[in-house]
Amino acid sequence: MTFCTHLRVYYFGDIVKGTMQNSHQGCVAHTILKMAHQLFSKVKILNFVVMPDHIHILLSIFNEEADLRAFEHRNDMDMSRYAKESLSAFIGSFKSAITRECHNLNYNIIWQNGFFDHVVRNHNEQIKIDKYISDNPMRWEIDKRRNDIFM
Repeated sequence: MTFCTHLRVYYFGDIVKGTMQNSHQGCVAHTILKMAHQLFSKVKILNFVVMPDHIHILLSIFNEEADLRAFEHRNDMDMSRYAKESLSAFIGSFKSAITRECHNLNYNIIWQNGFFDHVVRNHNEQIKIDKYISDNPMRWEIDKRRNDIFM
């Protein structure tokens, strides 16, 4: 999943020679992501990267046994909606935690509404997405130059 800052403002830092250099807001985001397992019991973050104007996260959503029994006789659409609601709640809580902590430290951050998500269908796809996230800072300058050509 990916979520971005409003107007793609570089709140979180900058990329220098393929490495993310976190600003104060970037450090806050990174710390909260590292603590996510303590804050959100149903979410396991498999990989993440904080970029200057967005964050990528590869995660799993876990449901307690009681939650799974409640959906035993429902269709895939119900399960998909349930996962989406859980994901929306996680993202909302995560954005709020970062914003609150940044404001406590007198730093600003404004988020773009919503987020971009993708359901990982198999292990090979998970490997590709994991690599994409890990390699994202190294590709930043290349992608930035390519986007500048077309603007």
